[in-house]
Order: sequence, then structure tokens, then C-alpha cells
Amino acid sequence: MGFFARWKAKRELNKAIKRVRKSPSSKATAGLIDKYVAAGQLDNAALMAKQGLEFFPASPSVRESYRLFKKAKYQDEIRRLTQQIKDRPNPSAYAMLAELYAEIGETDKTLDICREAIRKFPDYEGMYLIVGKIRYKRYREDGLPRDGMLAVEFFEKALKLSPKNYKTLMQLGEMYLELSMPAKATEKFKSVLYFAPEDERAKELLAYAGTLPPESDADVEDQFKELKARQEPQMAERRTSRFSIEELEARLNGFGFFEGLFAVVITTPKGRKLASRIEAAELDEETVRNAVAAIFRAARDSALRMDIGGFEQGIITGQHYIVNLFKFENLACAVFASSQVRPETVQTAVNSFIDDSLYAPVEA
Repeated sequence: MGFFARWKAKRELNKAIKRVRKSPSSKATAGLIDKYVAAGQLDNAALMAKQGLEFFPASPSVRESYRLFKKAKYQDEIRRLTQQIKDRPNPSAYAMLAELYAEIGETDKTLDICREAIRKFPDYEGMYLIVGKIRYKRYREDGLPRDGMLAVEFFEKALKLSPKNYKTLMQLGEMYLELSMPAKATEKFKSVLYFAPEDERAKELLAYAGTLPPESDADVEDQFKELKARQEPQMAERRTSRFSIEELEARLNGFGFFEGLFAVVITTPKGRKLASRIEAAELDEETVRNAVAAIFRAARDSALRMDIGGFEQGIITGQHYIVNLFKFENLACAVFASSQVRPETVQTAVNSFIDDSLYAPVEA
């Protein structure tokens, strides 16, 4: 890069920094991440990406900038490890490659690598730990009992291969406590104290496990289902929208019109109407709202059957309609358009709505 190119890049970077300081919006944040990557300042890009995902987790622009940053940061290492696995496969290379894809956020690719590695190297504990961590993270995010059950299953497999793994023993012990399974929790904490007798955390949790009533005969998956049922009222409370109905209606007006747009509807996950905008006179609002609830239920059930975690976004195309479904925090949103409209056009409008309207600053 010549002098003038470096000068121009630095000037653009400074402009992006000023934009974020003046108005820390999702688009400005994404723009700054891109400029840091272009300038080769990957540490600053990482810091800004972390902040961006914390404040704007559903922002399409921040997510895309984060993906490009991760690609720039890890592409050489991914290429090297992929070639190494091809030439001289070994479990450590598989584990490092899986960890990189997990860091990038490509969960399905990570799990595929782990499955291949476990098939070739079934006695390597690292792959079971990676799968366990992914399943546990998904359980925490989506609350799916199957993910919780598989997290326990893979942590237990890792523990059989390495019985003195402190982190795995503590992780399992705490999970069993959460599941009201004190006997299994006690077993894990006693194992910790066998080789680390002064561990205060293990002592405290072991003592607490001794105060709990005996566990039932239910298996781990059933216990996760019971835990979810117990937590559901609290989770529903936390899912209360940060927008008032009036504010949602106002923000919905910011959804960009395009030829062929029929309706935009926002509901709770269970289908209670929050806001709607009907552009096609022949559409009945209640029918559209009921359709949104039914489609989200079907999409959620399909995601469960396919074992791909909780539903986040999807597009359904039919003979007459195209429906773009997406979740924003605790909101279920759907855009109905003519099947003549290109899916990319609808997606562009959805992305702009999230960044420009839903993430717009709250006016004082």
C-alpha cells in the first residue's frame, strides 16, 4: 500500500471512529469494524466487534462485519489446518480447526468436524468437550432440553477418557445440581476433592448437594424438561418487550416500502399481536397474525427435529406469497410479500428495518 493509499485509509478510519463516538448505532459500529479490518488493526476490530454484538446482537450489519473480521483473522490458520488434516490427520489438528469454526460462529461446521474426528479418533477427549460446550451454550441460549441432555452426555464421555479433568467434573456437578440430581452432583464434587482436597468451591457445592432431597428416577432429558417448565414463568417475565405498543407501531412505520409488500406483523412468540402494518387491502389482520403464530411454531418444531438449535430466521416461498420470518430479541416478526418479489429485496428491507428502526436510539 502506497503513501496516499495509507493516508486515505487512515482518514476513512478516523471518520468511522468519529461517527461511532457521535452516534453509536449498529451501522456505524459495523462500519468501524470494517475499517479496522481494512487497516489491519485486528485487535481493535475484535474489541469493536465484541462491543457491537453485546449492544446490537441481532444487527445484520454487525453480524456480517463480525463474520468478515473472523474470516480475515483465521482464514490462513483454517487453510493450514485443513491441509494438515488432509495430509496427516491427527486429533489435535481436528480440535484446533473445530475451535476456530466455533469461534467464527459456524456451529454446524464445527459439529461436522467433531463427528468426523470422533469417528476417526474415538479415544480423544477434546472433541467430546467441544461438542459438550456447544450443546451447553445452545441450551443456555435456546432452552432446548435435547441440547442440555447431549451436553451432559458428551461431558460424561470426555470424563471417562480423562477422569481427573477438573473443569469437566465441576461443570457436570453444577449441571446436576441445577437439574435437582444431588446424588450425581455429589459423585462429581467428591471426585474433585479426591485430588484437590482444599478446593473451597467443590466443598461448598458438595455441602449444598447434601441438603437437597433425593432425586427422582427421571432420566437427564426428562430432568431438563422439568427444569424448563419450572423456569418458563421467569423467562416469560424477562421476555417482556422493551418497546411499548405505541413505540413498536411508530418504528414499524420505518419499514421501507417496496412494490409487492403485503404486510409486516410483530407478535409475541405465542402469537399475541403487538404491532402490524397491512399494505394489501384484501388481507385480514387476524388471519395474518394467526398465520404468523402457526408458521413460527412449525419453524421452531422443524429446527428441533433437524437438531439445529432455536429458530432465528427463515424464508418461506409459495405460489402467491413469500414470507420472511425473523426474531428480534423477544419479538416474532414476519414480512409478507408477493411471490414476484425477489427474496433478496425482502431481506434487504428486513436488514434495514432492524438496523435503522428497531435499533434506532430511543428519543427522549
